[in-house]
Parts: sequence; C-alpha cells; structure tokens
Amino acid sequence: MQVGIVDILYYFYANHVVRFLCRNMSKEASASSAKQVDFTQQWSFADIAFVVEGKRLWANRAILAMWSPVFEAMFGSDFKEKNLSEIELPGKKFDSMLELLAVTHPPNREITGNVNVYWKK
Repeated sequence: MQVGIVDILYYFYANHVVRFLCRNMSKEASASSAKQVDFTQQWSFADIAFVVEGKRLWANRAILAMWSPVFEAMFGSDFKEKNLSEIELPGKKFDSMLELLAVTHPPNREITGNVNVYWKK
C-alpha cells in the first residue's frame, strides 16, 4: 500500500482534531461532573447523526475515525457517507449503537464483557 502526502496530512489533522476534541470534551465533562454525553441530543462537537430504529444518535466523525478503520474509510475516502450529515443504519440495534458511541467518545465508558455490541444482520 502506497501512502501519499494527503494520507499523512489527513492522519495528522485527524489526530490534532481528536486531541482538541478530547481535551475540550473532557473540560466540558468535568464541568458537568464527568457526565456521559447524551447522544440522543445534538451536542457541542457532534457533526454526524446516525438514524437507528427511527431514532437519531449524534456523534463526532473524527473520534469515530480514530477508533475504527471502517469509519475512517467511510469519512476519509470517497464514500457517499463522507459528506452526509445523517446516515441511516437499517438493521442495527439502537442500544448497540448507543453503547458503541459511549465507549468511543470521552468521557469513555469502560468496555466490559457485559454488553454485546456486535452487530448481527
């Protein structure tokens, strides 16, 4: 695989954005007693909405891209989702997606073996 200057710049830009968001979200969270983000409401740094079982969940693209190569490809390549503000996820479970967002976005919820976040078709 050949890595170009655009890939390198994107990587450093994404890292910078995530560090900035994590730092500011941590300040926001500590100001509210480390309260978990309410992903059902549009929050300060939310820039993408997922529609799951007819309900919206708000998230941050850069944070998702740093955690997942699937989201990194979706938001960083020429997929149609790159420029969408809302993505429908048919066949996915609301609770599973909510758990995914809770463990990836600061203040991160601890990943435990008690919750199944695997998606089945």
